[in-house]
Amino acid sequence: MDLYFGETKTGSSCCYTDNCIPPTPTLPEDNFQLNGLSCPAGLSFNSLTIFDAEDDVQCSGDETKCALLTMSVFEIHATLRGCSNKNICDFGSYSFDILGDTFNFTVLCTDNHQHWEF
Repeated sequence: MDLYFGETKTGSSCCYTDNCIPPTPTLPEDNFQLNGLSCPAGLSFNSLTIFDAEDDVQCSGDETKCALLTMSVFEIHATLRGCSNKNICDFGSYSFDILGDTFNFTVLCTDNHQHWEF
């Protein structure tokens, strides 16, 4: 995911037997070829805007979506906006319990430029 001030990559792997160790996930290759899409970019924690781009971020490679990610756990709330690929958008939403609290993760995506408010 490209956030204007940097990017983040995520990989995952699973195994489906008891006591197994999943293989190390692989990360996508870098592709800095601009693809014509631009998205609003920003980062906030607990309603404090850390970064809100005055200019949109230019998307590259397989980043064909504009994404809004929200995460919350232990009274900490984070929001990210930027370019994304289909794999991140396919995450949708999920929640799980952790140490007596609930971790919530939500991804909203659009195929075109759209501004979301924090």
